[in-house]
Amino acid sequence: MDTLRTTYYITAEKPGSAAALAASSMAFKGVDAAYSSSLLHKAKQVFDFANKYRGSYNDSNGQGACPFYCDHKGYMV
Repeated sequence: MDTLRTTYYITAEKPGSAAALAASSMAFKGVDAAYSSSLLHKAKQVFDFANKYRGSYNDSNGQGACPFYCDHKGYMV
């Protein structure tokens, strides 16, 4: 990638969620089963965290999430 990719994070005070780990698990399932399993395990942990501390990633990270996540009507709208 040749674009700037600033890292943001979620906390109990700044909630959000991510699905990339689950998707990556599916992509690696036929290539590296152990890595796929590890990704799926982490994805479940992220889901449990996000389910406990519900909120909008857009609100938590403000303009850092835009324009990629701010142009839809999604979760909690």
